[in-house]
Amino acid sequence: MKFKSIVFIVAIFILGTLFGIFVYPKQTKTNNDAISKYAILNKLSPEVQISYFIHLLGEPVYKNILNEKDYIYLKKISKDIIVNEYIFVDIDYYVQAITDEYDKVISYAITSRKKDFTPTFKMEGLFDISLNKTPINELSAKSTNKECYRFLGAHDPAYYFEKTYFGNPGNYLTYLVGVSNIAWSNKGIPEYFDEKDPYGGWQGTIDCDKVSENYRTTAFPNTFIVWTDSIPTNEEGEPSLSFFGPQHIQVRALNE
Repeated sequence: MKFKSIVFIVAIFILGTLFGIFVYPKQTKTNNDAISKYAILNKLSPEVQISYFIHLLGEPVYKNILNEKDYIYLKKISKDIIVNEYIFVDIDYYVQAITDEYDKVISYAITSRKKDFTPTFKMEGLFDISLNKTPINELSAKSTNKECYRFLGAHDPAYYFEKTYFGNPGNYLTYLVGVSNIAWSNKGIPEYFDEKDPYGGWQGTIDCDKVSENYRTTAFPNTFIVWTDSIPTNEEGEPSLSFFGPQHIQVRALNE
């Protein structure tokens, strides 16, 4: 009996040692990698040159000219506007940066590609949002200035976003959180119906009050977006659909 106890203790010791050698370091490395990526994503800023994004994120995987790729959705925006889109790809996230003709960043979007990749973005006293973790309604909890966007194309894209503007306390930037079909989400795109406009809600600005509070308090955003006041809009004041992160129709074929 004593011999069996000794064997059992030795076996436990060996298993513990193997765990410490092979498993724990990998878990620690994974956690450290995620923390490092969170720090990098929090360094991203608007109004900088795209070279700063490249310095932090590496070379972009895609570059698109918006008025060539997406002009149909810009409606009556001048064809002379030049807007560049850069898409950076990591195994854990996508970053979309949109620049003006001088390659200054006027909008950027960060999308988590994995359920357990949860970067946090915050401004003291205004919001504290973690992707795939914090309910969508948290962004606008301290603001009455809210707008909602929904796009449900036959093929692509599909998204729902809530936009909030805090004025001077928010550095005169516009912030959005929402769900995009390019990555995992716990709820998907919300249902929407407006009896005054039964065929509305497919694309563009929608009535936020028509989105159920249950959805807004239980859906976790997979995307965080920052807009400057330099983004071009159509005559209705709406931006192009390309200002809501990368499009699934492009990144879906990426083998990474």
